[in-house]
Amino acid sequence: MNIQEPTLKEIREQIKQLKDIERMILEREKAKAIADIKSKIHKFNLSYGDIYDRTTKSRKTIYRNRYLV
Repeated sequence: MNIQEPTLKEIREQIKQLKDIERMILEREKAKAIADIKSKIHKFNLSYGDIYDRTTKSRKTIYRNRYLV
């Protein structure tokens, strides 16, 4: 029984194919996650400020306003 070892070129081609498959899977999963997040944002009627907490003021602004009152 004579088993032939794969050549370096064949191994590199297999690695390239596996990396392409991995990239496609990651892109698909990323798209699913983004779609899920978008649907939840719409479902709960969230705004940009709700998600990234941009509506809160910095401590510096709070302290400055406290002394102005």
